[in-house]
Amino acid sequence: MPRYYHISYILPPTVDPKAVESAINQQSLDWLRYTGNCYVVWTDADASMLAGALMTVPGMSAGNFMVFKMDMRADSFGYLPNWIWEWLQKDRTVNPFESWKLPPPPPFVEQPPQK
Repeated sequence: MPRYYHISYILPPTVDPKAVESAINQQSLDWLRYTGNCYVVWTDADASMLAGALMTVPGMSAGNFMVFKMDMRADSFGYLPNWIWEWLQKDRTVNPFESWKLPPPPPFVEQPPQK
């Protein structure tokens, strides 16, 4: 049964952020990136499958990331734009691939060069 997961990471400068997004996209029924390094995904994969997909990205083993299941029925609170709350409350009992108009995602955060 599909559920929400949160994915966040810090990439080494050698990792292509678009390759990370591609790995997330391959494991997700729906997703949103709400900052340059944080995603919420709707998926029937489990945390180890999502982490395994991230580890297929060249250079990712030198970075840091975490994947955890979100339970919004539990205690939760936050300040986010309304479009994110609407996405989270989207009725997913119908076609999960229905069109959903979102603003453009935030830009990728450029990693400072490591010395």
